[in-house]
Amino acid sequence: MDSKKNVAEKTKSDIEKLSAELASDAKKVEARASSAAKKATESVKKTTEKVAATTKAKAAETKAAVEKKTAEKKAVAPKKAAPAKKAAAPKKAAPAKKAAPAKKAAGPAKTEIFLQNDFGQAISYDEIVAKVKAKKKNAKDVKIYLKPSDNKAYYVVDGEAGDVALF
Repeated sequence: MDSKKNVAEKTKSDIEKLSAELASDAKKVEARASSAAKKATESVKKTTEKVAATTKAKAAETKAAVEKKTAEKKAVAPKKAAPAKKAAAPKKAAPAKKAAPAKKAAGPAKTEIFLQNDFGQAISYDEIVAKVKAKKKNAKDVKIYLKPSDNKAYYVVDGEAGDVALF
């Protein structure tokens, strides 16, 4: 009977040790996962900041180019001279001419952006933005980083990071 008690006590002791080891390992894994998530979030933030800076710089360049072109057009446009006054002579009233209909200014061309993977699947930019915005309603600041090799769109929405599947 004593040997059965000893075996039971030893088994119980072994189970307690293993439970303690598993709990310790679980804490280590959780800490590693948390650290990896923080690193990924920081990486996404840095990338989105770089993209934002590049976009702002290109927007400024484009704006400067447009302003320069507009200024050039204004400088080239000839000024109309005032017509010389003639002595008033009685003239017959000419029939009123109809004004030509004003031409509509062509608006900017509609642009769509698509991301296609090696398997022929494609997704539009608008669909990606909709997926990200579905995660958080009333988002004020949305930054998206696409990584087709992971089939993910990583995002930071109002300071909260996450990801969505692309396809």
